[in-house]
Parts: sequence; C-alpha cells; structure tokens
Amino acid sequence: HVLPTGCVSIGWASAVSFVSPTHGWLGCASEGGAGTAGKGVAETSDGGQTWSVRARVMPPGAGGSIGTIGFGDYLSGLTMRPSGAGLIWEGRGGTLRTVDGGARWTSGPPGASDAGPVPAAISTPTDADWYALLWDPEAQASVVWASHDAGVSWAIVGAPGATSVATPGPTSSVDVGPSTVDAAGSFGAGGLWATHDGILYVSADGGRSWKAAPKTFTTPGACIDSGIGCGSPFVLDDHHAWVINAGPGSTEFTGSQTDVLKLVLDRTTDGGATWSHISIPGSYPGTTQSLAFVDADHGFLVCGWTRMSPTPSTVLRTDDGGMTWRVVHVGPPGGDTASLGSMFAASSASTLWA
Repeated sequence: HVLPTGCVSIGWASAVSFVSPTHGWLGCASEGGAGTAGKGVAETSDGGQTWSVRARVMPPGAGGSIGTIGFGDYLSGLTMRPSGAGLIWEGRGGTLRTVDGGARWTSGPPGASDAGPVPAAISTPTDADWYALLWDPEAQASVVWASHDAGVSWAIVGAPGATSVATPGPTSSVDVGPSTVDAAGSFGAGGLWATHDGILYVSADGGRSWKAAPKTFTTPGACIDSGIGCGSPFVLDDHHAWVINAGPGSTEFTGSQTDVLKLVLDRTTDGGATWSHISIPGSYPGTTQSLAFVDADHGFLVCGWTRMSPTPSTVLRTDDGGMTWRVVHVGPPGGDTASLGSMFAASSASTLWA
C-alpha cells in the first residue's frame, strides 16, 4: 500500500523507527544550507494510515513550528522506544533526546555538532539503557558510550578492538579497535556491531566486550566501481549476519542499459566463523541495496531505483535464511513504488516500510 508519509508539511522522510507493525515514527528533513535545515518528527499508531506531526521547525516563512526541535544540523537518524523515549542523531554530530513521543527535543551528549563525537550507531534496548557507537575526535578512535538514565548522562564503556587510550572521567582507559569503522549498527537488546576491512565486530552487551569474526565476509573482488556500497551487513544477533556485495560478472556503473550488477549475499550463522556465498538472481545496476531480516529465516532485499538506474525498484524475499530468494515486487516505471529508496525496515514477516 502507498501511504502518506506524514512529512508532507516538512519535506521528505529521512529516517524510520517502528516499535510494532502499527506504531512508529518518521524523521523528516527538508532543504538546508550553512549547517541548518528544517526537520520534524511524525508519529502513527495505525500502521501509517494517518500521521500526527509531533515536532517541526522550518526556515522563516516556510511554515509554523510545532513542539520543540532545533533548526541547526541535518536529521540523519532516529530511534524510538514504545514509551515514546528516543534519540535523533544529526549529520554533523549532534544528538537530540525526547521522552514524550517526539514533541519536545533537547540537545545533549553524547554527540555535539562540529565539536564532539559523531554517532555511527545507536541502540535503545530499554527505556533507561542506551548505547552509542561514536567516532571520537579526541581519542581518534571509534568508542562506545552508554547511558543508564535515558540519555541524560553518558560514559565511555568500551570499543571494538584492544588498544588502550586515555578517556575522561573515573575510567583511565578503554580498549578501542580500528581508528575508524567502515559501517556500524545495532541489534536486539543492547547489541552493537561494526566492520573494518571486511572484519565483523559484534558486542551483545552494549559495547562492554567485543568479538571479532575470525574470517572476513567480503567476497574477493566485490568492491568494484559498481555503484554498490560494499561491506555493510544486516546483523540480527551475535550469530546471524548477512551482507550484500557485487558479484562476478558485474560491470562499472555508467547509467547505460547494458550495465550489469550481479549481487552476492555473504551469510554467517555462527558469528562469523564461517561465511557462505549465495548468488542473488537477476541484475540490478544503479540501485541501492537494503537488507532486513525479522528472524533467522525470513528476510527481504530491496534494490531501490535511483535517478540514473535503468532498473526499477525490486523487492526480493527469502524464507530460508538467505539460501534462496524470489522476487515479490517490481515497481512499474513511473509508478508510486518505482523509486523505493534505501530507507527500509521490516516490522514483521509480512509488513515492510520504505
């Protein structure tokens, strides 16, 4: 079904956070410049049939404000709890916190626009316990901060890897991993993951301890100039992960009808000890790829149309953990679903959001 996004009075949807198949929030963005941009948050309780704008701030003359949300920086991520508590993180490093369903937002740690740590992944497993994997410019490393009071106060607790660096506060040092991570995200109740040079690091305890996969997941020769962002997995738990790469036979992306993008799925069910490589049927040049799994068996792959893509948006489904895939939707040229983007989530085996 094609539903109103709830962002029509602001701009477009740039982030999504659903806590059930019917209850969720959208982070909305608009055109910006000089470090500022309009933004807002909309909430639905009926599966997207109707939306309520909880907060909105727009440039002068572009519409009235609702609630309290800062005009500075660009909205890039949103995570919410069923209680209505949640966090926004912004493109230049800022973080905003709410406890009332998104009507009132206050800025604070762990991020600080242009001056402090830049969020890479945030997990909010309970109303009180929140975790953020950040790039910290002072430590020159990726570190994990934790809050146990719904984002009021934060402290560094650890990081992927094993090199000690000085940190502020009562803890003199923490273990940090690679100086940067290539991709990061969260899973389950306090789980965090990060990748660096094809190695998957996973923490199941909010960043206090980490396990590095003994084998790399990147398929040899995968990261060619094919228009695909290689090496960003979907991590379900500390055992199951999947990642899409460009496969053999892919060509450099030129926007031509003759371009080819063959996809390969790398899959682990043992925390990265072993990886299997599965070819995805079809060719999807110029698309953006997004994976979402709701359990170890049921998952979806969206190959989203982009402006230069000769291929319409395509949705594929697996019911055996990624071993086999079938096409379940192809967006008609110019139709409402022709340009499904990379903002994609699955709240059940039968409910998708894009």
